[in-house]
Amino acid sequence: MDAILPLFFAVLLSEMGSKTQALAHQHSLKSSHMRILLAVTITSVISYGLAAVAGLYMSQLMAFDARTFLFGLALLFAGLPMLLKPRTPPDLPANASTLTLIRHFATVQFGDAAQFLVFAVSARLGTPVLALVGATAGIVAACFVPMMMGQQWIKGSTLASIRIAAALFLSGFGGWAVVSALKIV
Repeated sequence: MDAILPLFFAVLLSEMGSKTQALAHQHSLKSSHMRILLAVTITSVISYGLAAVAGLYMSQLMAFDARTFLFGLALLFAGLPMLLKPRTPPDLPANASTLTLIRHFATVQFGDAAQFLVFAVSARLGTPVLALVGATAGIVAACFVPMMMGQQWIKGSTLASIRIAAALFLSGFGGWAVVSALKIV
């Protein structure tokens, strides 16, 4: 349980205004919500599963302070880019197949901040399954919100404000974890 809830909130915050969330919102205006959630879930399980297994392997090679440092860096790398303007994903036709949706979501999810967070949490705690469950739930929740809001999804300065608040929160905790791992304080 130590990995599920913190990773759920970290992924949920780090995905605010991300390409994955924008892609889910973009396709929800044209396609079935169940197909989109299925595509997000499949790509998340694959992407985060690989990261969780790699994190478990690293947990056996690193000392606890090094794993805490890695976790702090993952939070910093999730938070700091949120201060920049997000890029929009390319558009797909309305009649795109489910496999095309899965491929499209895979291209935006592999190598993102959430995958690094799963890797770091799995390495720090040695619980890959819990990390996978927490991150998958977080990304599905992050994509579900704009899908349900439809045309009323927040954009512009409101979304930028949410991203700044999330960036400060994630970066603050990341900086604290890095400092505590280095035993500077």
